[in-house]
Amino acid sequence: MSESNQNIKLAVDNAAPEHGIKAEPLLPQDFNEQPYPLEALGDICGLAAKAMAENAQSPLAVAGQCVLSALSLAAQPFANVIVKNRKTPLSLFCLTISDSGDRKTTTDKMALAPHYAYQRELQKNYKQAKDKYLADKKAYTAAEKAILGRVKNESPEVIAQQLLQLQEPEKPIEPLFICSEPTFEGLVKSFERGLPGQGLYSDEGGQFFGGHAMNADNAAKTIGGLSKIWDGSTIIRTRAKDDESSFLDNRRLSAHLMVQPIISNKIFQDPLLKEQGILARFFVSHPKSLAGTRFISPVEQEETDNDKKLAIQKYNKLIADLLKRKYETDESGGIIFEKITLDKTAYDLWAMFFNRIEEQLSEGGQYNHMKPTAQKMAENTIRIAGIFAVVEGTEQINFDQMTRAVNLGSYYLEQYQLAMDKAETDTEMVNANTLLKWFKAKEMSIISITDLNKAPRSTGARKRQIGRELMDLLTLHGYTLLIEKNKNGESCKWRLIN
Repeated sequence: MSESNQNIKLAVDNAAPEHGIKAEPLLPQDFNEQPYPLEALGDICGLAAKAMAENAQSPLAVAGQCVLSALSLAAQPFANVIVKNRKTPLSLFCLTISDSGDRKTTTDKMALAPHYAYQRELQKNYKQAKDKYLADKKAYTAAEKAILGRVKNESPEVIAQQLLQLQEPEKPIEPLFICSEPTFEGLVKSFERGLPGQGLYSDEGGQFFGGHAMNADNAAKTIGGLSKIWDGSTIIRTRAKDDESSFLDNRRLSAHLMVQPIISNKIFQDPLLKEQGILARFFVSHPKSLAGTRFISPVEQEETDNDKKLAIQKYNKLIADLLKRKYETDESGGIIFEKITLDKTAYDLWAMFFNRIEEQLSEGGQYNHMKPTAQKMAENTIRIAGIFAVVEGTEQINFDQMTRAVNLGSYYLEQYQLAMDKAETDTEMVNANTLLKWFKAKEMSIISITDLNKAPRSTGARKRQIGRELMDLLTLHGYTLLIEKNKNGESCKWRLIN
């Protein structure tokens, strides 16, 4: 038994059962959070997110996060927002923390349906373009060989002139648009061969954080590379061979990784991830699970069902039209961005939001313990507002778009703080809280040691020693009273008092 658990046991043994102990919260505020502001996504996208959540029976915040990240992927190639001569990309990095069974995969598939349809179209077109390229390349090689075969009969100058007149066929862009588990090396190669605007999307984000890209040898390189791409910086990959070095400008990457709480706790406790600043770039959402509340209801009215279908159809068309919209590229394949500015009312509102965050960064301020995230949230709201401007077809960011972006920024500030609190909470306290909820759901008033044999496996309470330690925690915090010990002096029965 650990020293802390021994101290808990002593405190429990010394507590007089007849007096009881005033119940104290096991978890900070029991993790209450504000609802996701779906209306901030706009009429079409907000209604679509609500319909997706209802269809999948997933938390509204999961649907909102999926839709926002999908908008970012579609809008990022078109513009930068210019504020005080500084360019801000439209790419977003999103991290959704959700329990297994919360239908995050189903929701994500709905939000990305038009993107995957677009990728399939790219693949179809690429096959045709590649077949033509290979035929043209064969003809080019034959023509080149024929010219070089006349080298004995022609002067070097004539041969050179003839070779210059040949036009080597251009290799088609590969349909690389969405990936799930790239290394930084792989991502750079994908940008070299594929589209200049791409997405890193995975409903199993734990495979990314626990995979090859984030192992001991690659983590620092991957984190640093992703941070640079988020910033809109030049992507640089250097190798010993000249032809393996890359300097890629004007590429964009949006990301949405979904992880379970056990993974997110490790992520938020990882010193490299925190100190390097990559987490500060992410929009984090950790909604309450709906498990245990998704009961089957009578058949929906046809009118309601049709409303949901229509909302999702409008969203799909909006995204599909955006994905098919052309954007200019330079000779290196980089994007030539349009420029979006803020009108005066939008700028004034954004400045107020910026200043409100800034004053809370000081010692004792609300955001002092999460400075990097809070400081970047002001820029992230500009990114969201810029996405709204592209999606809604306005040349400037207006007051309404900035208001909605600020609402989302405020939500994500709270969510990041929430995720930090959860990661810092002792695992035993989380397990004790889960056990307490299980007792209440089962309407148990008296709990015996054998009852713990059926406790949720995630708590570990089925093992007697762990079960007793968790019960000691509940007793210490005033939720149970020890009422019986066995012949060996071990606690074996408790009464639930709260």
